[in-house]
Amino acid sequence: MQDIADAAGVTKAALYYHFKDKIDLVSSILETEECQLKDGMDEFCTSDADLRTALEATAAFLFRSMQGDLPRLIMDVYKQLPRDTTRKLKMQQSVFDDSCVTQLLRDAAEEGVTDSEVDPELASMLWFGMVFAQIRVARMGDGLPMEPDVLARIITGIFLDGFLNNPVSSPER
Repeated sequence: MQDIADAAGVTKAALYYHFKDKIDLVSSILETEECQLKDGMDEFCTSDADLRTALEATAAFLFRSMQGDLPRLIMDVYKQLPRDTTRKLKMQQSVFDDSCVTQLLRDAAEEGVTDSEVDPELASMLWFGMVFAQIRVARMGDGLPMEPDVLARIITGIFLDGFLNNPVSSPER
């Protein structure tokens, strides 16, 4: 806590006045970041844009957001804190639980834009998985493999259209 207080230009006592311990401080930071991510995603999801445009804009927003210090902070937290503590933090993070992306996909299914038999929550997890896989890879190497808008368009295209030139109709279920 002393290093954090020094970096923030406050006393250690001031930190303890606001936060009971390091875990409380980290939880507060992650909660603030989570709210900013949710607000940013909601901005793109609630626009009047069509599904493809909304997903592309949301992915590009996430790529840009994750180029800052947040991913490094999250990785540091999970490296430094005890395993039982990181499990609690993971359970608290709900930025993607019932996200605006899930709602977009629900709406699209109701409107007949997407296959109504595909669970919107599962589809949302798949889309986030594709987006965050790129973010994880970027954090391990030299960054994103291309501009965020281009990568967002590619991921959304694969997610919505697949990558076959001539899609074959799916077999009977």
